[in-house]
Amino acid sequence: MLFQVLAFLPLLSVAFGSAIPSSLPAFCHGLDCPLFTVVTSTADYELRRYEATKWVATQTEAATFDAVRSDMFHALFRYIDGNNADNVKIPMTAPVVTTMAHGQGPNCASNFTMHFMLPHDQWQAPVTPSDPRVSIVTLPAMEIYVKSFPGWATDEDKTQKVMELYKALSSDTKTASSVETHYYYTAGYDGPYQFANRHNEVWIQKL
Repeated sequence: MLFQVLAFLPLLSVAFGSAIPSSLPAFCHGLDCPLFTVVTSTADYELRRYEATKWVATQTEAATFDAVRSDMFHALFRYIDGNNADNVKIPMTAPVVTTMAHGQGPNCASNFTMHFMLPHDQWQAPVTPSDPRVSIVTLPAMEIYVKSFPGWATDEDKTQKVMELYKALSSDTKTASSVETHYYYTAGYDGPYQFANRHNEVWIQKL
């Protein structure tokens, strides 16, 4: 079921009539996306300055993200599919962003927060979720170190890319002491039927 839902994500924006800002990155595939400017770019990463962004989110604790990924996605998808106070459908956006805050010990649960960005034209008056596990949140304006990579990304791939990004940042005296180390973000832009030009990102916040 999750596979089928993800396959239609690029169609949902058209079907539900989102108002999408112009000049969005190609990897958003025509969906509404967070707005950012590129501060600097290197061979290993890009530093972006994101504007404050409003999201619908759900949070949970678990031993692994794989154990809760489907339930979290469906809770958010049901919200945009009409499980909300106004019983209205809301356009899908990109990317699906997950905050990953791993537990400190081998037997400690990790904290995961999955986000769907609200369409820009709904930020002033977001529709209230019906599911108590789902809430409207605002991520403040912030600068993010971003590592992009193609292909079909597994959780292991994302972990590896995060470690590569941390290594690149720690090797530079200008950035070594100015990055968030307690959590990071993953950003997925593609459904399972997007076979070419797949785009994935891992994000580390600049302090």
